[in-house]
Amino acid sequence: MKLLLENWRKFLTEAELYGNCGMVAVAMIKEAKRRGIENVRIILVHDAPSYDVSVESGEGEYDIAHVVAQINNKYFDDRGEITEDQITIIDGEDLLDPHMSEEFIVETFTFSPAIERAIERNTNWNKCPADFEERASQLLDEAGYLP
Repeated sequence: MKLLLENWRKFLTEAELYGNCGMVAVAMIKEAKRRGIENVRIILVHDAPSYDVSVESGEGEYDIAHVVAQINNKYFDDRGEITEDQITIIDGEDLLDPHMSEEFIVETFTFSPAIERAIERNTNWNKCPADFEERASQLLDEAGYLP
């Protein structure tokens, strides 16, 4: 089984959309702030209201289906720069489709330690933001936010 998992990782692309989008977004926000960019926000597609939980608390169990960094009105996830319309589209499926088994909403937040905790608690990440520092730097460079 271990050999299977090791070999499977070779076939993954840069876009590891199942959990690591949150870690990429956190890395993007931190890198943008390091570069002096102040207009940064984080967008969560989540179902916290279904569990009567406040995202801002950083506590509680719910699903965060996708995380996007918003930097100066540009949107970034692990795919790179995306459009506003792509925020809720994962693998061709719209997370806001009323036929989905879960009822997700899209909310924009100011990045804070509580929001970072919420992302850590409620996404299926397997790498930390430090693993994506180079990717975040590359994406910001490509978008014209040079250090």
